[in-house]
Amino acid sequence: MNKAVLSLVIAGVVGAGYLGAVKFTGDRAHQATLNMLAEMESSPNYRELVELQVSSEKGFFGSRYEITMNVILPDLQQPMLDVVGSSAIPIETTSSYGVFTADYRSVLAEGDLLSKLKGVQKNARQEPFLDDTRISINPLNGQATISSHTRLDELRINENNKLFEMAASESRSSLEDNQYDTKATIGSIRLADVDADVFRFDGMKLNQTAQLLEGSSFFDGLYQSIDADIDIGALEGNSRNGSQLSMQPSRVSVKQMTEAGRVKLSMAYDLGATQVISGTKGEVLNLKTAGLDFTLDLDNDAYHKVTRQINEMGVAQTQNPFLMLGLLSTVTEKGINLGVQRLNVELQQGQFNADGRLEVAGFNMQQTLQNPDIMRENVKGLLNIALDEALVEMLPDSGEKRQLEAFIQQGFVTRKANQLTSRLEVEDGKLVVNGIPLGNI
Repeated sequence: MNKAVLSLVIAGVVGAGYLGAVKFTGDRAHQATLNMLAEMESSPNYRELVELQVSSEKGFFGSRYEITMNVILPDLQQPMLDVVGSSAIPIETTSSYGVFTADYRSVLAEGDLLSKLKGVQKNARQEPFLDDTRISINPLNGQATISSHTRLDELRINENNKLFEMAASESRSSLEDNQYDTKATIGSIRLADVDADVFRFDGMKLNQTAQLLEGSSFFDGLYQSIDADIDIGALEGNSRNGSQLSMQPSRVSVKQMTEAGRVKLSMAYDLGATQVISGTKGEVLNLKTAGLDFTLDLDNDAYHKVTRQINEMGVAQTQNPFLMLGLLSTVTEKGINLGVQRLNVELQQGQFNADGRLEVAGFNMQQTLQNPDIMRENVKGLLNIALDEALVEMLPDSGEKRQLEAFIQQGFVTRKANQLTSRLEVEDGKLVVNGIPLGNI
């Protein structure tokens, strides 16, 4: 075989391998796309929100998709009709296939929504909405890794001496081996009337890492673990009558973990300094800070079983109280624990703090509703309360102050160093306050 023939053979083998890899990638990526759209359409998080219409045209080196999301949720549908004139969100997606990678670009298709956004976006030369997604296919097992970058351009509406501005927003996310990571920024919002700020919100940031439950899809919303932080920017607002609202940055944290067959859901809220001023009554609220940390402990298998069942139910079924009570009993029969690690409110006048826990042994919700006494022996709890005595002066009713003074005299409330404290305990169906038995609950 001469060199020229050998070169052609090698080129043919390489070319065939390349084309084979492209075909393999295209087939897997196209099917993954159709599967994702089908899962989205059937997902409980979307099926009451939008209806999907999908058409696709697959090619060897790429495909084209036309996706229309028709908003059906009344609370969103009507505002879209009022502002845009249509409740449809048409999206055009094109893909190109390479060796084990497929790149997708999604933009708004021609329609009322695109025309409206083009008229109010900052830079009309670029797409107001743009999503770039890459699917990487593992040739050994066919598993797909997905990464995406979504952007929404800055919007600005100036009509009739009224100004609305929303800064650009974006998100980056990835899904690999059941791990879903996302970072998102929602742009700041400003409303102004005749050059005077009426409302200003500094936007939000989300940072989340989550592990999907084995066998669960992204749209099912079933997770083995979650670790998410939401940072909420400052908010300022005022009205013509002199009323004002001011809230400094806040944060919400969400965690989920599985331990010894139990799922533990934890949430923490930290509210920034908040002030509310009424144009007629003056200062209504002057909150320096507030926080809440709590944990809910449930049986892991029962929790996910019920979540799956609810996901498969229609709206009418979820509104059936008897059906829902039967489902929830699957969880309550395994016992529920609630812990409040921190509840604090700090005003200018003083602080209020509380913590506690509640342990409820397994019970059937339907039977308990018919006979509440069943719960008596199943509940064990503790609640600690402490507040600065200066807060008592904020009570408008003098009768409430006299009642509190009576509790102090009886020992149910302790006064020490200008602070009032109390400890409530429940065990074996009996209530004890500050060590004083009060009988059956």
